[in-house]
Amino acid sequence: METKQSCSSEARLRAIEDRLDILNLLAGSALSSDVASESYWQSMFADGAVMDRGGNLGEENRERIMDIVRSTSQAQAIESGMAHAMAMPHVRIDGDRAVATGYLQVVVLDPNSPEVRLPGKDVRKALVTYHLTVNRWELARTAVGWQVTRRVIRPIATDDARQMLRNGIEAGDSTPGTSEHARASTLQFGRSERETDE
Repeated sequence: METKQSCSSEARLRAIEDRLDILNLLAGSALSSDVASESYWQSMFADGAVMDRGGNLGEENRERIMDIVRSTSQAQAIESGMAHAMAMPHVRIDGDRAVATGYLQVVVLDPNSPEVRLPGKDVRKALVTYHLTVNRWELARTAVGWQVTRRVIRPIATDDARQMLRNGIEAGDSTPGTSEHARASTLQFGRSERETDE
């Protein structure tokens, strides 16, 4: 017969495992963008997943999401030295649903910068931030593990971005498993003047 303590321990262990799985999945998102790993994106985004990058793009479906990583422009950006640097996101889990909120920075080599010298190291070109965005990842537990069902991206220093940060960390935000939350996530973010790149 299971004791109350053993049930509690199992629940705590599962919560830890869920959090680690989500953090690992999202960490791989940044890395996969820099090698155009379509196979990783196929496993990361659930069937029916959408991406909202703002601007006039609207919500892009899963096939359109895959087109991003397959694109010539993505390959050219990778060749030029693009790198995604992701801050550890804040994660909230509610049963089989979760929301992760965090920053994503894209850095590139600055062709116009002077060479940077570091004692004992090679001379390098400086890096410059191409853009910094706030990202909201909505996830669900599926038969193959945690997957992204919706991703919202907004440029930093916009009203949308600040609202996303607030919703991500404050207890008053709708819980990930409710239909009310699903409606709010669709309606609460306005369109920024320009769309953001992945």
